[in-house]
Amino acid sequence: MRLSREAEAPLKPIESVGTGGWAYLPRFTTDRLRGCAMKFQFVEANVTFYRDVEPETARKWRLRVPTDFEFSVKCSRELTHVHQMKPIAESYVEIDRMKEICRELRASLLVLQTPASMKIDDVKLRSLRDFFSSFDRGELEIGWEVRSQLDPKSLAALSQLVIDNGIIHVTDLSVSRPIVSSSLVYTRLFGRGAAGGPAYRFSYEQLEQVRERVLSLGASKVNYAFHSLTMYDDAERFHEILAQKNVAQLQPPQSQGA
Repeated sequence: MRLSREAEAPLKPIESVGTGGWAYLPRFTTDRLRGCAMKFQFVEANVTFYRDVEPETARKWRLRVPTDFEFSVKCSRELTHVHQMKPIAESYVEIDRMKEICRELRASLLVLQTPASMKIDDVKLRSLRDFFSSFDRGELEIGWEVRSQLDPKSLAALSQLVIDNGIIHVTDLSVSRPIVSSSLVYTRLFGRGAAGGPAYRFSYEQLEQVRERVLSLGASKVNYAFHSLTMYDDAERFHEILAQKNVAQLQPPQSQGA
C-alpha cells in the first residue's frame, strides 16, 4: 500500500539498511545474495540498470531470500539514459518490463536515476509530466534521483511535478536533502571523499549526520542504500549504530541517588 504523504509519521521511522547490489559481497558464503540477506534488511538490485533480466531470474532471486527481505529495483538505463523518459513507445516497453521485475521480486519501489546530461527545461518538464501521468503504477512507488543541474525556476517546477505525481525524490542524504518531504525516504549513499568524489569509507560522524538528517524529515519509512566503495562494511557499521540507538531508547532512565 502506498504511503500517504499526508499521513502523520511516527516519532521513530521503520528503517531498512542495505546496499547497491550483492555481487561484490566478500565471499563468506557460496551464495552472495543469501549472504546479503543474512546481513541486511534489503538490497537494491542494480544489474537491472545495465542489462535485461528475465522475470524467471528475478523469481529465482526472490526464492533465495527470506519472505521479509526487501528488494528495490534500479530502472533500466534504456529508459532513463537512452530514451530519457520521453512519452514514446520504447519508454513504455521499458517501464512495463521493469514493473514485471518488481512484481516478481515483490519490490515496492522502482528507482529511476537520470544522468547529469539530461537538461530539464520547460519542454522537458512537459514531456516528463506526460510520461509520468500516462502509465499505470498500481501500488508501485517511483523514486527518482535527478542528477541534472537545476536553476531555481526549474527546481520549483520539478518540485511541483514530483508532488503532483507522487514521486519519491531520491538523494544522497550525506550530501543533500530531498526537495519534497515524503513519508517514505529512499537515500542512495555515496558520500564525498576529500577530493569531492565517492567516499572510500563513511566516518562515524558522517553516518551520525545521515541519521540526524533522516529524523529531521519526519518520515515513517526509510531505506538506506549504501553505494560507497566500502558499502558492505559501511552498511554493517550503520546497522550497528541504529541497533545501539534503539537499545539506548529502551533503557529506563537512571534513578537519582538520595
